[in-house]
Amino acid sequence: MSSLNLISLILIFLGFFSLFISYRKRRILLTIFQFASLVLIYGQCLWVSNQFQESSSPRITVGYNEVVYADAVLVAFLFLIFQILLTLAALNLKKFRFNAKYQALAKYKINTFAENIILLFVACSIPAAMIYKAGGISFFTNPGSMLAGQTLLLLIAGILKWGLLNRIIFNMNQTPVTIFAFVLYLFIAIFTSRFMTIFALFQVMIFLHYFSNPIRFSSLLKYGVSIFFVIAIFGVYRDIGSTNDIVDFSFTELSIQIIDFSDFFIDWFYTLNAEIFVGVCNAVFEIRSNQSFDFLLSELRTLYLFFPNSLKNDPGFIIFYFQEFVENNSAFSSSVVPSGFEMYYFGMGIFGFILYSVILISFVWFFEIQLSKGRYTNSSIFSIQVVNGLRGSFIGVISFFGIADFLASFVFRCMKSVIKS
Repeated sequence: MSSLNLISLILIFLGFFSLFISYRKRRILLTIFQFASLVLIYGQCLWVSNQFQESSSPRITVGYNEVVYADAVLVAFLFLIFQILLTLAALNLKKFRFNAKYQALAKYKINTFAENIILLFVACSIPAAMIYKAGGISFFTNPGSMLAGQTLLLLIAGILKWGLLNRIIFNMNQTPVTIFAFVLYLFIAIFTSRFMTIFALFQVMIFLHYFSNPIRFSSLLKYGVSIFFVIAIFGVYRDIGSTNDIVDFSFTELSIQIIDFSDFFIDWFYTLNAEIFVGVCNAVFEIRSNQSFDFLLSELRTLYLFFPNSLKNDPGFIIFYFQEFVENNSAFSSSVVPSGFEMYYFGMGIFGFILYSVILISFVWFFEIQLSKGRYTNSSIFSIQVVNGLRGSFIGVISFFGIADFLASFVFRCMKSVIKS
């Protein structure tokens, strides 16, 4: 057994141990976070180990990333430190106990007319805008294609989910419009970003567990099936649709294509869908061979995400030169979506990796403490972004997707009033 294989198995064992502890303590956010770490990071670590054994080569290419065996062992050790810290956090959290008394302390109502107007307006305008941007029905037949202004449209579409989420938080009954709007959001998101779809489902899990009724194991299994469908079944559909027009396929042909994918599903998933472990491996390789530390300058990319492309590409605006400076002086990543672990390694090496690990776990701890109070706090709105922080820069997802969620939720909180306190 190779050293990389051994570390991978230790990582998976500790991950499942921490997952079990988190679930037993009814800490759903930490359970989701640990589950995502197991699937996206430790699973890929073990898969990379097997790829080295099969190739008998000290260097392999995974997606766009170069992975050297010695680098992979180092990165596996770093993630072992991360997992040990995460396990200690799980062991030191108290068991969550749902406080039903809090739900009786206050009753809320919302201006249903205003709520419906906002949800129905967004429900009509955003899908129409996306179909228009895609040039028609190809939005559905070529899923996964990037559209101009797609990110902004998705952020606005996020309003659709907050009618339902807001009513969960404040223990109000759902309406047909809030349910319809949330389902529509999932439908829009799944054609553009599978992970945003999954995070919306995770948000429902988290809010139901902490604000309404603790999630049972059977419910977790149902969510698991839904998430598998989004990642695997629809993921394959998207990959086929990104290079072919689905209209040209009969149902039988499409089914055969999906079945063919199943023969190498694990290889497909860890080559094209998960980049966290191999991304850090590539960062180690690049720092040693071609690049120097950028001291986290790449984190400033978050600042110009808030500007439209028309301004960022216009030399008449200062944001054009700011973006040019950041891009020219930041480390170059081969990953499609570089993770925070990768960016912090490019920034400050091993110290940067450990720093990011501590930041991420500290926020998991903080959000768990806040959520366990069983009442609304602003931090609860941002809580799901700590899971998103595994895939992307934590500062980036908090400041971009987190702020978008906060603003969308604020719209509905403005329509809420207390009828009993």
